[in-house]
Amino acid sequence: MLISVVSSFVVVKTKLQQVEKDINDTFGRIAGLDTRLDTNDKNTEVTTQRLNIITSMMAPDTLERRHRETERMKATLDIVVADVASLKKMHNGNHPQIKGE
Repeated sequence: MLISVVSSFVVVKTKLQQVEKDINDTFGRIAGLDTRLDTNDKNTEVTTQRLNIITSMMAPDTLERRHRETERMKATLDIVVADVASLKKMHNGNHPQIKGE
């Protein structure tokens, strides 16, 4: 009877050690999955932010406003170039004589 109890104890102890090892392995795997999930969540958030920025940049109203601003700058540049050409034509590189010199 004593031998039966001792052998049962040994079997139970061995099985318990195996179960503890399996539980520790499972906890390790869960910790690894948590780390991967956190990394994926972070990357998803970054990608979402970037996509929102690109979406706002490519929005039709934003593109229209930028095109209007660009066209306005081109028109202003044309006027400024014409004014400079006119001033160059007036000056012509000659300095007129000033009275009293």
